[in-house]
This record gives sequence, C-alpha cells and structure tokens, in this order.
Amino acid sequence: IAVDFGVDSIKLLQVNLTDPPQFVAAAAVELPQAVRTDMGARSEFAGQAIKKLLAEQPFKGRYAVCSIPAFQTLIQNLQLNGTGQKEESLDDQVAGQLRQRLNVNPQRMVIRSIALEFDRTKNSRQEVVCMAASHDVVMRYVQIAKKTKLDVVAMQCEPLAIVQSFAHLYRRKTDGE
Repeated sequence: IAVDFGVDSIKLLQVNLTDPPQFVAAAAVELPQAVRTDMGARSEFAGQAIKKLLAEQPFKGRYAVCSIPAFQTLIQNLQLNGTGQKEESLDDQVAGQLRQRLNVNPQRMVIRSIALEFDRTKNSRQEVVCMAASHDVVMRYVQIAKKTKLDVVAMQCEPLAIVQSFAHLYRRKTDGE
C-alpha cells in the first residue's frame, strides 16, 4: 500500500504489479487547514484518517511504502571527491557536506545518497544526489503507520517515490529473459 503523506492531503493507493498492473484500491482525505502546520495535530489526524480509509476501501495486506512530504525533506545535489581506499567514504563525504554547506547535523538525519555515473578519466568529482529527513520526522511517520497497523517497508521522499513507482516500466531485461 502506497501512503503519500502530502502537504494538503493523505493518499493511499494499492495496485498489483501484474502485466498489466491491476488496481486494488485508492483513497484520499484532505488535511483540514487547522492541522497543516501543527505537527502533533497533523499526526493525530493522519492516524485516524488512515484507519478510516483502510476500513472503507478493499486494501489487502499491511505492508506500506510511505512518502514523506517535500517540505520535510532535504534534497541536494553534491559534487564530491571520487572515493578511493585512502579517501573518505561516500557517506562520510555527504555527511561532511551537509554539515559544512547547509549547517545540518547529519547524526540527527536519515540520509540516503545516490551516486551518479562517474568517469574518473573525465572528472575527479563524483555527482551525488542526497536525500535527507530529520530522524524525528521519519519516526513520526513510522509511528503513525504502526498505530494504523501498517508495516512500513520503505520510506521515501516524494521525488524518489514517483521515480520508484514507474521503475518497473523501465527495467532492462538481461539476455536470456
């Protein structure tokens, strides 16, 4: 079950990834203006709303992939030194860049990085897309899911969630398949 904790609404969607994909269930609820900026009230409303949506629609199973709202995530393109044995790891470099450039304490964040294609002969810098959210924010959404009896199997930022939702369409088949 995909759960999008959006800025203005909460949306749930479930499809079976058959060929062609089959729709199972979908539901949405708009967030009242009063809870949009109060994180405690937002969490309470979200938990109650998700329980209601799950009961009203024919969702199957309890595994959930959740999308964190864009306003609660940090997405940053970084250029890092190429990684080698004597150099810092990619994760250490990302953490250092977040601390130095954005004044972010990486120990209080959940950080994921995607290293883009790297050709050392053309460039000594590695392009990296960094996605981060406060550990407290991530855990708040995990707690909301737990209260609704959903088991979170993935937590993603909005852009990555959108890309992942279409990934099955663009997978390359290897020879022999």
